[in-house]
Amino acid sequence: MSLCLFKNSKLQNKLNGTIPPKIENMNQLLCLDLNRNRLSGTIPKELVNLVNLIFLFLNQNELTGTIPEGIGNISDLTILELSRNQLSGTIPSEIGNLDLWFLIMEQNELSGTIPKGIENMDYLQYLMLGYNKLSGELPQLDALTGLVVVGLNDNMLSGTIPFGNSYNWDQLLMLSLEKNMFSGNLPKLPNRMNFTSVLTLHMNQFSDHNLHDWYICIPQKKKKKKMLFHLLDDLFQKAPALKILSIYNNPHLKGHLPSSLYNTSVQMFLAHECAIDGVLPWRDTQGSIEFVTLIQNRLSGAMPSNLIQTTNIKNISQITTIGDESGICIYVSCTLFYKKKKKKKKTLME
Repeated sequence: MSLCLFKNSKLQNKLNGTIPPKIENMNQLLCLDLNRNRLSGTIPKELVNLVNLIFLFLNQNELTGTIPEGIGNISDLTILELSRNQLSGTIPSEIGNLDLWFLIMEQNELSGTIPKGIENMDYLQYLMLGYNKLSGELPQLDALTGLVVVGLNDNMLSGTIPFGNSYNWDQLLMLSLEKNMFSGNLPKLPNRMNFTSVLTLHMNQFSDHNLHDWYICIPQKKKKKKMLFHLLDDLFQKAPALKILSIYNNPHLKGHLPSSLYNTSVQMFLAHECAIDGVLPWRDTQGSIEFVTLIQNRLSGAMPSNLIQTTNIKNISQITTIGDESGICIYVSCTLFYKKKKKKKKTLME
């Protein structure tokens, strides 16, 4: 007999104590959902003996200690949700043995590197490891064509972004790499990103000297050869659903802005504290854009009168990218304070 053990909604936030080691006796268990309770203690190493387990939800508890190394032995596991606990230590390398769909461990105290074996998770859709203390370089994530949400923000990841010249993330909704220590050129982006709504790269050390030459590879229909186009233009064409674009606080990021900025679905463009130069493109209308930050750059020209810009970046609270495993809630929350719109043109120096 196969079993599923789910939390009762009436018991939500009511269960406390520890997860008993004897749980290994439920060896026919397929799913274990104990999320949103007050469970404490460690994840018992005996849990890895539940070799038939498919879904494991232990998120939003008060669990401490490390992730059992033998978790890679649960060969049928497809969803591993351990977020919002107090787990420490490293992510076991054995996790690369699994064919996970969801790998969610954000908001813990995990350290060490992201296991390279993640590159082999062909069915992975949600990779959410943000708000930890992870370091080292990224695995080759561009090989994972089914990714929907990538949240690696608020860590200590470093090095360059190892994305190839041509890859597809057809279903991608959110790419969140902010608040790390990435360097080098901006990441090469997918050929197609029709559903991407959030792209956040701020507070890193990108040193791309040609923001306007940020590249995307676009396969030609009649030729096998791939051509490179200016990405800020092509990003807006290839990401028609993009709402949030944030690259601020990359002080070595240079280049100029294209006029296509005003002809997109982008609603929030945060690019202060970079080294963007040239003349700010002018349009009588600003399209969908509702808020921009461009101060502390090297721009000249007039700011469109109906374009809101804050004059004090200290008034912008920390931007937080949030996604959940349901795929329903993908948004960016921040508090913005700005001057009231004016009818006349104003320059960036005002």
